[in-house]
Amino acid sequence: MLRSLVGSEMCIRGSDKDVPRIFFDYGFLTEGGQLVDETKLKDIVDRKKVITFIAAFDSRSGSLCATQVTSKGGGDKYSIKKLARWIDRLGYKKCMIATDNENAVKVFARRVKANCSADVSLRERPKGSPASLGGGETAVQIIAGGVRTYLSELEQRIGERVPVACRVIPWMVSHVAFCRSRFNKASDNSTPYFRVNGNH
Repeated sequence: MLRSLVGSEMCIRGSDKDVPRIFFDYGFLTEGGQLVDETKLKDIVDRKKVITFIAAFDSRSGSLCATQVTSKGGGDKYSIKKLARWIDRLGYKKCMIATDNENAVKVFARRVKANCSADVSLRERPKGSPASLGGGETAVQIIAGGVRTYLSELEQRIGERVPVACRVIPWMVSHVAFCRSRFNKASDNSTPYFRVNGNH
């Protein structure tokens, strides 16, 4: 039994504590950019009024990446390739993707791993440990807050409500992550972009 755990990609070895962690989590937005808990989705009759996105957070650089997904799991090839390219651009030779125990996000993470050139290991959040995935949940909240801000400004300017099915929403999801990574300064006055790319 122990021998099979040692080789498992989900097993956390002592040396992995220094490996950069990238957290994945799904988020769900309704009209006005309101974040909805997945357990409440069943109460929404018209599923066209919900957008599903995946957010990723790199704990070492503070960089974010997010994109709308057409479906949960491993079926959205564009989103899988986008996140794999983002991980490769982070420049790590080795990193770890951390997810919760939901099967769909684990499948997505495995597909991203298969498309990365970096040595990527996978880790599930330990049962009963919500704090161990805080990075993914925080990333989802940041994306939702940014989308709400952009939508509010846009709706004020055009004088009408923007439906969640509008093509501008997926752009907003990605753009919030880009802006946060490019311009959000940490206490040392550096941005995630600078920590990944240096002085460009």
